Amino acid sequence: MKKLLNICSTPPWWGICVLFASFLSDTPHEIISSSIVIHLLFILGIYPKEKANKRAFILILLSASTYMVFHFFQTILDLEAGISLLTFLVSAKVFELNNKRDKAIYYYIGFLVITGITVFNQSFYASIISISLISLGVWGHTSLDQHNKFSFQLGGVSTKNLFAYGFVASAILIICYLLFPRINFGFRNQSTLLGKSNFSPTAAPGEVDQLILTDDPVFVAKLNKKQLNSEKLYWVGTILTRTDGYFWNEDRRIERLPAPKALSKASRFEIQLRGQNNEYLFTPDTAIGPPNVLESFFILNEKSFKLKRATHKKITYSGDFTFKGKFEKPDFKYYKKRKSYRKAKDKTFQLASKLKASTREETLQNILNYFVNQKFIYTLKSGETSSVDDFLFITKKGFCTHFASATALLLRLNDIPSRVISGFHGGEYNSFGDFYTITGKDAHAWVEYYLEEEGWQRVDPVDVISPERVRLGGQAFFNIARDAQGRAIRDESWFSEQYQVASMFLASLNNDWQRFFYEYDQVSQLELAKSMGMHIGKLYYYGSFLIMFLIFVLIITRIKKEKKRIHDPVIIEYQKFLSKVEKLNIYKPTFETPHQFFIKLKKELGLEYKDDLDKLNNLFNQYHYSTDQSHHNEIILLLKRITQLLKDKKVK
Repeated sequence: MKKLLNICSTPPWWGICVLFASFLSDTPHEIISSSIVIHLLFILGIYPKEKANKRAFILILLSASTYMVFHFFQTILDLEAGISLLTFLVSAKVFELNNKRDKAIYYYIGFLVITGITVFNQSFYASIISISLISLGVWGHTSLDQHNKFSFQLGGVSTKNLFAYGFVASAILIICYLLFPRINFGFRNQSTLLGKSNFSPTAAPGEVDQLILTDDPVFVAKLNKKQLNSEKLYWVGTILTRTDGYFWNEDRRIERLPAPKALSKASRFEIQLRGQNNEYLFTPDTAIGPPNVLESFFILNEKSFKLKRATHKKITYSGDFTFKGKFEKPDFKYYKKRKSYRKAKDKTFQLASKLKASTREETLQNILNYFVNQKFIYTLKSGETSSVDDFLFITKKGFCTHFASATALLLRLNDIPSRVISGFHGGEYNSFGDFYTITGKDAHAWVEYYLEEEGWQRVDPVDVISPERVRLGGQAFFNIARDAQGRAIRDESWFSEQYQVASMFLASLNNDWQRFFYEYDQVSQLELAKSMGMHIGKLYYYGSFLIMFLIFVLIITRIKKEKKRIHDPVIIEYQKFLSKVEKLNIYKPTFETPHQFFIKLKKELGLEYKDDLDKLNNLFNQYHYSTDQSHHNEIILLLKRITQLLKDKKVK
């Protein structure tokens, strides 16, 4: 174990560990994979060895990496783009590990990458991995040998030092978290990468022929410590009011009205967006008024809110909502004038006329009955459609967007004001943290229609086709296995139950960590100082003192180790020996152990040195891996003897 940790803490293996951890960040996987391949090429020795050729190779590598980063992010000034450039810089630097300073710079670049991973991921798991890698990196950094080509330190360091470095690294990180509140740096995110939330700000029945579900968390919501049934968990993203009979879009020209007052008692909600290229502030569909959030946003209508700038940053906001959804009578005239739906064909108009009834409620029920009687199917694989007519009369299958857009259009054709709501429905409840996690599987679309006396009323046409989708919510519905007849098969084994409990506990822990990471701002810092009975100046004073003390401990440890190595005559003579060998154009790569190097030397120098090198190899291994120091003088004399023999030796 000690030997494995010793290897993983040295270049380039430590760099590979850092690159694998980069998969937790927003760095494109193509960039990370390329960097890992470059490291492997270095380990295998597949790169130009001559100094001039090596520099040209590194220049080409950096130019290509800069172009690749710009291709993905459309900028190199963004923070995420900067982290991606640093991953390439780690790969380029691995070819210049010629001395201790180069190795130190290599570690420092890696530390910056790890910091970026922690900042952009902000999860509990990423923080644990970051602390582990920093500990491993500090361990390797303090074990750097003075000689240019000597990679693995003689004698090594004890494994307990790794935990000591881990403790120091963790303490420094925690103190830095407390001293430096979360601040928005103001960089504009110009990334072309799209989030994987499955949420769409538009709707069209044939826009996609198959919906791909993802488990990526989109946001986490707390609802006043009250668990609701999935049927009530509707989360509004945007409201689509403008349509040509096929596409549905937002209409920012509609009248802006204040949110209606709730007749029932209001409750509190709190939501944290999870960095999916966020643009909309999702709220319960019975929310009252705009949410409380620090970021600037547009009010699209009474319950649809859009950020002025899309961001990958985690955003926390809160607001009020009502459980029952009862509002005062609205004073709102909506779509009195008939619109032109040029993409709706005559067949759809005829169907709308057949479904018309004396009241709006009866007309809506006729539309829903049409889906049931014609045996429509709820499926994620809808196939290609070019109009609502294709869905209503030919394919008769689709997912939520198909049913919502068709229902809203049929209501409009009967002069009933209606709109499509795009957002999420459902969420997995976590009993440990008392919150809901909404993922890409919960993406949904439904309809609201307008009643003069009641206002906007929600109707979900999927409920009549696939009631389990509405009753269970997106995640539970899509995660349940089904038999050949489509019946649900639930795993109720003890192992499955315990696994779910453990998963919820870890998710709760991760959620609490993320809330602390983002929500710890200047106000929270003042409250922390007040709770400790000191003003903010003392908090900075004591925190800075602790950081300097911990860094001082690391420096003293490093100095003591250097002094020990400087006065070790075996190390001194070994360094002289390597310097002599380098003059013969025989180099020791950073990843090569002394044992491997001596074997290589036998092949390069010939049979006349075989016996001396074999003996030196055996004695060196005993000196390195055991406490027996009896061969101390013999090793020195043997190194001097071989060095003397090499004075007149020339290797092509």
